[in-house]
Amino acid sequence: MGPLAWTAYELKGTAEAVGALLVAYSAPVVLGGPFVGILLDRFDRRRLLAVDNVVRGAAMAAVPLLYAADRLQLWHLFVAAALYGLLKMFPLAGVPTLIPDLVDDDELDAANAMESFSFWLGAVVGPAVAGVLLAFVAGPYVLAVDAATYFAFAAALVRIGPLPHDRAARADRRIGFGPALSVIVRSPIVLATTPMFMAANVGEGLVIVLLPLYADSVAGATAYGAIVIVSDHCMR
Repeated sequence: MGPLAWTAYELKGTAEAVGALLVAYSAPVVLGGPFVGILLDRFDRRRLLAVDNVVRGAAMAAVPLLYAADRLQLWHLFVAAALYGLLKMFPLAGVPTLIPDLVDDDELDAANAMESFSFWLGAVVGPAVAGVLLAFVAGPYVLAVDAATYFAFAAALVRIGPLPHDRAARADRRIGFGPALSVIVRSPIVLATTPMFMAANVGEGLVIVLLPLYADSVAGATAYGAIVIVSDHCMR
């Protein structure tokens, strides 16, 4: 969200623009999130994740292309953010659940550990790279790098080929909102952590809106890039 938020601020220079962008990004998560799990259970997860990465990569790539053509408008950013939010749960839910379909049971612990480490590493390195790049190039061009990572991941998923362990197609799998809600209600840990994550996301949203304004009052994109690195590491 960092480059998108900074680009929105560059275009309009107001907190309202950044706030509206955050609403466009976060609201579709509520709509898309519940349906993503059902799709991942019913269809080939590898193909769904590949399509998701191509679509979101194209959305991110459209921003620098429009910017280079001097045709970028604020509503373009809203569309890109909304699409990103709508599909956000595909990687968050799909990648961890794809692992059992790729490895044998005796390799599952090691594979899960590697997935967790790669997620953490990307969450640290990605904002750091974006923060550095924002100090030297315009926000839309940073999104070109982001788009490239989506296309690379889609290519990797295609190279995997058919899943060797097609556990997602088991006939006895319980699919739908009912089983999911039942798990949530019966799990004290999930009930306790859900409000915690909700509060953390609200706080993060406030930070995303305020950062461009504060950075612009200090030293522009250079300050914003540095603050993005520090703030993201603190939130992790």
